[in-house]
Amino acid sequence: MKKIPLFLALMMLLMVSCTKDDSLTKDGRETIKMSFSLRTAEPTVEGASTRSTDTLSVDDSGVENLWALQFENGVFIQKDYLMSVNLSSFMLDLVPNASGQTSNIYFVANVGASAFATAPASEAAFQAQTGAIVSEAACLLTGTTKKFVPMSGRLKNIEVKREGNICSSVLYRLLARIDYTYSVDPTLSFVVKKVRLCNVSNAIQYDSVITAKYPADGATTQTFTYEVAPNATTAAPKTLTFYVPDNRRGEGANTAKTDAKLKIGVTGATYIELVGYSTGINGGDEITYTLYPGADAYNDYNISRNTIYKMSTNIVGISTLTDARFKKAATSNCYIVAPNASVSIPVSRANKSALGTQLADVTSGWSASIYWQTAAGLITVSDADKSGGCFTVTAGAATGNAVVVVKNASSDIVWSWHIWVTGYNPTAENETNNGFVWMSRNLGATALADGTATTFATCGGLMYQRGRKDPFVGTDGSTTVSPYKALPIYDASGTLMTNVSTSLTWPTDGTPTGTASFATTGDVVKMAILGTTAGSQIPYASQLSYSVKYPLLHLFGWAGSTATSTPAQTIVGGMSSWGGEYGEGKSVYDPCPQGWRVPSGRKVSNTFVSPWSTWTTTQNFTASTFAALKWKTANVYFYPAAGIRVYSSGALYNVGTYGSCWGASPNGADGYNLGFSSGFVLPSNPNNRAGGCRVRCVQE
Repeated sequence: MKKIPLFLALMMLLMVSCTKDDSLTKDGRETIKMSFSLRTAEPTVEGASTRSTDTLSVDDSGVENLWALQFENGVFIQKDYLMSVNLSSFMLDLVPNASGQTSNIYFVANVGASAFATAPASEAAFQAQTGAIVSEAACLLTGTTKKFVPMSGRLKNIEVKREGNICSSVLYRLLARIDYTYSVDPTLSFVVKKVRLCNVSNAIQYDSVITAKYPADGATTQTFTYEVAPNATTAAPKTLTFYVPDNRRGEGANTAKTDAKLKIGVTGATYIELVGYSTGINGGDEITYTLYPGADAYNDYNISRNTIYKMSTNIVGISTLTDARFKKAATSNCYIVAPNASVSIPVSRANKSALGTQLADVTSGWSASIYWQTAAGLITVSDADKSGGCFTVTAGAATGNAVVVVKNASSDIVWSWHIWVTGYNPTAENETNNGFVWMSRNLGATALADGTATTFATCGGLMYQRGRKDPFVGTDGSTTVSPYKALPIYDASGTLMTNVSTSLTWPTDGTPTGTASFATTGDVVKMAILGTTAGSQIPYASQLSYSVKYPLLHLFGWAGSTATSTPAQTIVGGMSSWGGEYGEGKSVYDPCPQGWRVPSGRKVSNTFVSPWSTWTTTQNFTASTFAALKWKTANVYFYPAAGIRVYSSGALYNVGTYGSCWGASPNGADGYNLGFSSGFVLPSNPNNRAGGCRVRCVQE
């Protein structure tokens, strides 16, 4: 074979290098071509022993495109982008170093052409630069036929020169891969519905070396949820694969590392939730099993790039008492659902009240439907999960409120739930006053009150009789002059409702009447009277069953969900309707969502102290459809003066001039609430329990 002298080969290479038009950088420095080769590092595998990411569609060792960034003395001097690359040998345009100088060269693969379209200001800036992860799909680069995992590598202190040899480096995956396999014993009355991957970092750091805790404490994270097909009658395992960024949280408190049940988390750690529900005639409870990936099954909470975590779960039994990884979800009468999101609601709550067992079998013999909604198409309802004792509510793009009901085989309503469709997250937006953590808005409000422009239609929230779980709508915010207009509501078909709508039923006793002329108020609510006169009045003993069966029926004489006799019109009778009194928890009738309750005035002792006791400074406002006050002038959030519903009729009243919020505490035959108007505030105001007031929930 004919040999070509080395100097001739180099000359030919240089001649080829100089044929490119862009052989100069923007500052006039000459570029040369330099040869490189790369290989992908073997991943570390942790762990002994579906649809998140389809692993058949991912080439997690391939490179679709490549960026190279050159820095000299920490200063950026050149970048090159290859739309395709053969890792075994490729050429890059780089700037030759002056005598005695070297370069640091960083490689970033599979991040696309736009990642470094704008050059980093410096090497330090690049090392801190991240790529946003707005969805799970954004973790991977979508190529022509496959998806690719972002990677990076580096060469440090390299002298870039014409006579250079081929330089080699290693690419490390910027993501970890979690392979999770689960199975459920087919004899177990438990069906898996979804898998959630929680506390996922929202960014990828491009630099290939991370040594400290990352991301920083308190960084924003996100959750990915995957609906899965219910487990069949066999114990065949299912496998899901996730690609996730670094999340290094260190170790926890289970230093003995002998019991995997004690791996129950540290702040900010990535974790997997297996969410399902118990089945059978006594089922309907949502059960969540939580586990934390890491380098071991006991105490490590580090998710590290270029690592594969293999995890498996075989569920043969459920114990929420002896295994802290299992939790039974708390139920409530209100569910916050973000727009375009959904929630599964167990119907077993219909059997938790003083009405006893209303559904003998939670897996059949009932139907779920929309009772009313504040906008046509606000939500949809499906009972496809009936075999698990649940129904599903899915929200559309709009915000608003709705009530959904479950009916028995006789078409009688046996329970109902308020669906609050909002992007509001009360755990992120709240304020602390008087020893309570308060929501920033009234229950059901879809906007913050601001005292200047936001009308009661959105900031007012819903209205409740004290001790009752079901809401009434408030004003539409169009007027502060009687007759006050009610917020319009729609039935399941999207038809505007009236108080004679065929979708509504009313009792034949109690003489139900409209709160006022529907033609002038648009108010669908009707009023009926509680008393001892047969036929014309509803018996006190029936007030709970009527309040459940007829959610839009305002009950004159109402004393509370636990008041079921004439003597119960006392502090004893209705005291515990919402709970929270004398140390007990929220009751089954509390209207607030999970983790929140109506504020109690006896949180600390039997001596009543108003939850608003420190609100003593009066303020003034001009009557309007957005009038509102702050608790303290330094506070952020307002209370709207959105009016009340009159106890004796249920009619809207004092809109734009008066505001009121219920507390859980009774005051004789009345109930304590907050009352305020321009020029006065009553933090311990006694009010008839049948009156309709707002609710400002506090954290449990």
